[in-house]
Amino acid sequence: MTAEIKRLFAITLLTCLFYSPAGFAEENAKKNSFIAHIQLKGMTCSGCVKGISAKLKKNKAYKNFTVSLERQAVYIEPLKQKKFNEKEIKNFYEKMGYKFKGISYSKDMPFEKLIKNLEKEKADKLKAKDTEEKAAAAETTNP
Repeated sequence: MTAEIKRLFAITLLTCLFYSPAGFAEENAKKNSFIAHIQLKGMTCSGCVKGISAKLKKNKAYKNFTVSLERQAVYIEPLKQKKFNEKEIKNFYEKMGYKFKGISYSKDMPFEKLIKNLEKEKADKLKAKDTEEKAAAAETTNP
């Protein structure tokens, strides 16, 4: 009987540890990404995005990356969770003709969620622009 009680106690203890808030925080940390946010100035078109993307694809030190024309930013999820050499990053982008404004890091969301947020923001801006254009066209046709 005591062996059965010990086994039940062990199962209960493991269950409590697994479902504890600390356990959830640890699980959440694994899902969140270490993301470098590089702020630039000088991106003017989709050609800029393609050029930067082509250069980044050649580097095997990144797990994921995305380039946002709207935000004038590059988001990189490196393979290793460590900060980049800021001087090297600055030189990399300035050689391509962009002004490097800074770099910051976050661990607050999965990279996939960042991509979805950027896509939603872009879609919302396009929708707002379309609405404005329709309103302006309506004003000119109905004085």
